[in-house]
Amino acid sequence: MIGLKSTRVLVVDDEEREALPIIKALAKKGIPCAYFHGANIRELPEEEDKFTGIRLAVLDMDLVKGAGNAKSKISTLIACLERLLRPDNGPYIALIWTNHPDLKDLFEKNIFSNSNLPNPIDIIMLTKAECTKEGKLDIGIIEEKIENTFRSFSPLKIIQAWEGENFKAATEVTNILSTFITDEKNPEKWRDGWKAQILKLMYSLAKEAVGENLDKSSVLAGLYNSLNPLHSDRMERFTGDLSALLADVAEEILKHTEDCGAERKAKINTMLHLAFEENGKYANGDIYKIESDKVPSWVINLDNLLQDFVPKEYDSEEKRKEISLKWKYVIVEINASCDHAYSKVRAARFLSGLIIPVSEQGKIKKSEDDNYIWKLGSIFVKKDDLDGLYSLYFSARHLITCPIDKAAKLKPFARLRSQAFTDLQAWFARQASRPGYLLLK
Repeated sequence: MIGLKSTRVLVVDDEEREALPIIKALAKKGIPCAYFHGANIRELPEEEDKFTGIRLAVLDMDLVKGAGNAKSKISTLIACLERLLRPDNGPYIALIWTNHPDLKDLFEKNIFSNSNLPNPIDIIMLTKAECTKEGKLDIGIIEEKIENTFRSFSPLKIIQAWEGENFKAATEVTNILSTFITDEKNPEKWRDGWKAQILKLMYSLAKEAVGENLDKSSVLAGLYNSLNPLHSDRMERFTGDLSALLADVAEEILKHTEDCGAERKAKINTMLHLAFEENGKYANGDIYKIESDKVPSWVINLDNLLQDFVPKEYDSEEKRKEISLKWKYVIVEINASCDHAYSKVRAARFLSGLIIPVSEQGKIKKSEDDNYIWKLGSIFVKKDDLDGLYSLYFSARHLITCPIDKAAKLKPFARLRSQAFTDLQAWFARQASRPGYLLLK
């Protein structure tokens, strides 16, 4: 069932016959939804199967008929939602069936005070009676209410549309790959041919990504890394049409020119350029944090490195010791990706650098010749003894080479993602190939 979880709408109602028209109306528009009775705990998902990414929750306020007072009704619904939604579900709209504003207020109060549940960005209050025409549910009334709410909360509309295009892009890649197959007419031969040809194609994609290191542990990662650019290509094609479709809400973005905040920007920078998950093998782009009590014999002395970063007013043993408590020594592996892919790395190569709190950046040496330093930041780091806004600096003057077996013993602290790593390599190549020239000043 992996990969089939794409539900964006949740329907909770103790009456299946009342929920069915909603489900059918959504299905007619190609919108998948998940329905739950709500009061029946046994049918609710296990902890690991809770939903994330729900964008619309259609909720019956009275899951147990005759349950008593409002407090009891809301308590039952909240307990049900705790079993359905993960705290990191993200933004969603709640549509509740009731004509009692006090129930809406109580529901809102309870859900916002519950740390186990995501907060709805808005709550739509409707009665089933006002959505019924000639004894049938009129989905058009519900649709209009929801659309009006999305207009009020244009960020959700924009992001939700983008999410949908991502799914569409991935689907199109899969569909196109499936066309590179045999035109055999015999059903059994066609199925065997489809499976064989797809597996051959997958092997080629994985092989090009991983090279000589292709094995059971790397083949799927290589395949997925090859599919990602194909997905990006499709998303680029869809961007123009999607932008035109949402032109009516574009001005909403342009009105909000205020700065969104340093920490938010830093967190986005981290998502773009740093990875903290381990890939299980020695690889280029890996960043290693050198602890002061576990300094390998082959790395450059921290004092030597600091001389390139610290101005004269801080250039003393006492000042450098004070700085080194906040500035962390890091190295990054810079061998070519193709050499790693085809097992041609003969020695590990690193650039030495520092990860420095943004608040300490004023202490970095400023000079006309500071292009020997590469910087990434600000970034948000919360790992080990680091927690906050930092910048990464690497010096072209401090290149380290050591045997691979020694480097492979280190545990990566993080990894530079492709854009930042490619920029680092290009910058270092320029620094390493500068010819210099004679100029009388």
